Amino acid sequence: MMYGLYRATSATKFCVKYLRGDFKKKLNGGKDIRRYQLEKINKLIKYAATKNPFYRNLYKEVQSKRSLQLTDLDQIKELPLVTKESLKKALSNHLLYTPELESKGVFTYTTGSTGTPFCVGLDESCVQARRVIENRIWYLCGLYSFRKVLKIWRKKSLSQSDMKPKLRGLAEYISVGDVKNPTESAINEKGIESLIEQIVSFDPEVIRGYASALIEIAGELEKRAIKPSSLKSVICSAEYLPRDKWNYLSNVFRTEVFNVYGGTEASGVAVGSSRDQKMRLSEDLYFIEVLDEEGNPCAPGSPGSITITDLSNRIMPLIRYQIGDLAIVGEDFHSLNSDWRAFDEVLGRQNDIIHLPGGGKVYSHIWYIHFRDELWVEQFQVVQNSIDEIQIKLRSAEGTADRIRNLKNRLSKLYPLVHIKIDLVDRIDAGKGDKLRMIVSTINR
Repeated sequence: MMYGLYRATSATKFCVKYLRGDFKKKLNGGKDIRRYQLEKINKLIKYAATKNPFYRNLYKEVQSKRSLQLTDLDQIKELPLVTKESLKKALSNHLLYTPELESKGVFTYTTGSTGTPFCVGLDESCVQARRVIENRIWYLCGLYSFRKVLKIWRKKSLSQSDMKPKLRGLAEYISVGDVKNPTESAINEKGIESLIEQIVSFDPEVIRGYASALIEIAGELEKRAIKPSSLKSVICSAEYLPRDKWNYLSNVFRTEVFNVYGGTEASGVAVGSSRDQKMRLSEDLYFIEVLDEEGNPCAPGSPGSITITDLSNRIMPLIRYQIGDLAIVGEDFHSLNSDWRAFDEVLGRQNDIIHLPGGGKVYSHIWYIHFRDELWVEQFQVVQNSIDEIQIKLRSAEGTADRIRNLKNRLSKLYPLVHIKIDLVDRIDAGKGDKLRMIVSTINR
């Protein structure tokens, strides 16, 4: 849903000036944004505390001391924080989803970029609200229905909405990896050459893909002094985009580069442009806090934990949910005035590319999908220090010998030229800047 190719319609054309400050048409129907958020949060809390098993238990202690209804947004800090671990535990105990909505829900898995994937439930009103925001984001990024779009992604079957523009010659899809066959599909020098030829031949107006793949492609284009002649914009999503790489992409492609931040639990959270690199928030869909380790508003200029309250989802409410990424904010972020806010910077997990014997490259997103169904794994890290060996560290309270053996056998079949080593550990340490790299490679080929 989040990353399809959406057509620009009359319902989305209002947002064309979004990054330039004109963002008046929103889900809140023109209401003051803080009043709108307060109304939505109060309705959500009341519903969750009554109908959802997880929040009914979570809010028992709070209700014994005070009313759950907030008189101002600042009072939300009196509600407990929710983590991925608490959601996963609720899921395993069949407490996560609201029973009266579960049969009508839409379910999808996270990629596991902050740990292990889990199943996210969305109700119909949430799906519709996200679609409006996502259409808005794609339109402001220049992803119009009449433009030629090149998508650089992992191999997957195309939906009907993806096939239509392809059949009209307005979309092309380049695979940079196949989860089911990562060794054969790994990008090598010949593959890079073919990829560049496809880009030049198709001559896209918009390119969208993984940040890591786009950075690699930009390097090849720079070597050849090539810039697609019709290019209007480049869109990075699904991976962390460091500021220096953002500038690099803008310089190489010589066009505006957009960065979209979000995930399966909360899609379309923020979007930024290379013009100022501010990550504007979708405040009519989410209420966002950025907190320090004690749960207080983080100091301006210092990294804080992104904490999300989804204003629309009732099948799996997310109220003060810490999604696992960090952000840096400015002086006025916590003032909660009537202005729509932005992150100064999103600090995600910058991952490496795994290199295979023979020169093939496997992008990090493929590894997240490998672990998507391993629900017993709490956290993983893939480490490569030699071309023919990959060490995998697992943190899990349910890591039995059979599960580890089955995982090793499955990965060994996918990577037959590489020795797979799996170790069960008590903790996986974060690296520089307290950001955990899930995929680490010291190979530079």
